[in-house]
Amino acid sequence: MLINYYGHWDYWELRHKVTFDGPNRLIIVNEGETEIDIQIEIYSDWKEWARFSDNLKYESALRVVGGDPTPTGALGATYFLINGWQIQIDHGVNFTGNVYSDDFPDVVVTLEGTELATFTVSNLIDKIDPDETNNASIFI
Repeated sequence: MLINYYGHWDYWELRHKVTFDGPNRLIIVNEGETEIDIQIEIYSDWKEWARFSDNLKYESALRVVGGDPTPTGALGATYFLINGWQIQIDHGVNFTGNVYSDDFPDVVVTLEGTELATFTVSNLIDKIDPDETNNASIFI
């Protein structure tokens, strides 16, 4: 799928593994790309794309939590697709990074016959909601 980048398609195609389709709220993994780092190839590239031309007219595609500095580095980041955005694939892709959707059960929409997408994620901690039937919530 070729998206109009107002005469700058060659620049975009050479540097990015995904294409952003603002009108349809799709992040399309480009042909031949099988490894996508959520932080670099989606979040950072989306920020660059949003500033390009008049793309800020489209609603934000992502929000992020984490990334705060720690004494030994930085807290891991988790990304959320928002405002109806989804990642579209038409071939097998491994995604690295924590990514969820605020709007859909899955972040990926596939075309018919597409291989399974895989995700390599890492969470430092997952909150477990207490069972309120035994008053465990008083300790939160």
